[in-house]
Amino acid sequence: MRKFKAQCQTCGRWFYTRGTCRHCGEFVCPRCWSPELHGYFRGRNRPPFREPIGHQRNLPWKKAFGVLAVLVLIIVLGAGFYYGLTQQSSTASLQTTSQTTPTTLESTSTSTTCSNGFWSWLFGKCSTNWLVDNPSFQNGSTKIDYPPDYSTLVNFTLQLINNDRASAGLSPVSLSTVPSGQQHSDSMAYFGYFSHWDVQGYKPYMRYTLLGGEGYVAENAGLDYCTDSSPSATLITPTSCNVQTIENGITNSEWGMMNNDQVCCNNGHRDNILNPLHNRVSIGIAYNTSTNTLYFVEDFEDSYVNSASLQFSGGVVTFQGSTQQNLAGWVGDSSGAAIEIYYDPTPTNISVNEVPQGAYDLGTQIATVLAPCPAGYICESGSNLIYAQTWQQNSGNFQIVFAISGLESTYGNGVYTLYLWPAGESEPITGLSIFVMGG
Repeated sequence: MRKFKAQCQTCGRWFYTRGTCRHCGEFVCPRCWSPELHGYFRGRNRPPFREPIGHQRNLPWKKAFGVLAVLVLIIVLGAGFYYGLTQQSSTASLQTTSQTTPTTLESTSTSTTCSNGFWSWLFGKCSTNWLVDNPSFQNGSTKIDYPPDYSTLVNFTLQLINNDRASAGLSPVSLSTVPSGQQHSDSMAYFGYFSHWDVQGYKPYMRYTLLGGEGYVAENAGLDYCTDSSPSATLITPTSCNVQTIENGITNSEWGMMNNDQVCCNNGHRDNILNPLHNRVSIGIAYNTSTNTLYFVEDFEDSYVNSASLQFSGGVVTFQGSTQQNLAGWVGDSSGAAIEIYYDPTPTNISVNEVPQGAYDLGTQIATVLAPCPAGYICESGSNLIYAQTWQQNSGNFQIVFAISGLESTYGNGVYTLYLWPAGESEPITGLSIFVMGG
């Protein structure tokens, strides 16, 4: 601040100063200033000063501003801590909801899993980088991320599927508790590829088994965009991803599978949606906000086996569980049911530029397991026929025990997938994989 001319209120001298004394509030010249009356100061030999009226610093305002800033900081940090607690609770709530309400997924605002969640919550906008965890399987487990508004998007998709099934006179499917659809959508979005195979070489039924599936799975996968364009549009124009544009992309993908599937896929996707045996679906929705690309998965299930247990030890497989009561006759030892065994070589990592395209197969069929040959009968023999040691079925509960040590000797390490075909049905009700990785 510039000096101005003032009169000393002690001796009457005129002198140049920057303001009044901080201690007494008067104009005091250097000759009259003393530390006893006006306090000590540092620096050059001149008294401390106050700024004159009209130029005085608003020190009380500064203090108030500082206090306010500290209060705001405390509130923000406290809110962040609270958000962290509620976010952990919401994740548990999401998982519980998907298990206890299989028909639809409850819509809750706490289903958001943004990587920058607190700031998204604070400013009312979700972080664009919601997919933060590598979804690859490690020792049989994986981390699955769910996009913002996941429950809203999944319920929307489930309604589309069931509308298509209702138009064909079919029963609705319910939402699966197996997260195979979301895991694969995450993988495609995370690594930037599109295929039924993933970058670890796993096929849909392998991922389904690793994630706890007990039935048979058949996968639809779609690649689309977040868009404002309708399915009838000649050109689909990508736009930024939000709930509405994502739902538009899902609608376009579902419409294409239902109404424009003959050219690319011989109506395989449509047949999958309209398969009367399917009773559940695992839905996956992921997207890349940089490219506005939408990755969409429908893992349809034939879920008729409960509490299935598949054990493998010493070359012997023990498969047991229960079927729905009205289907108990499907797997009886005299019903004509069978287990087909398919083989895949040990999966290996695949670069995103080399993942296979097109429809996937079930591997190579290498054997069929039948109920034990009845005493006194001469049953067909062959290297690809295995007669079970035990094949019991009672009131819907079943236990099937058979050896595959001969197959291990022939084919070695790899993935052996078991398909239980009920009598008289057009497709299996299980497709469970055994990963043989021994020496």
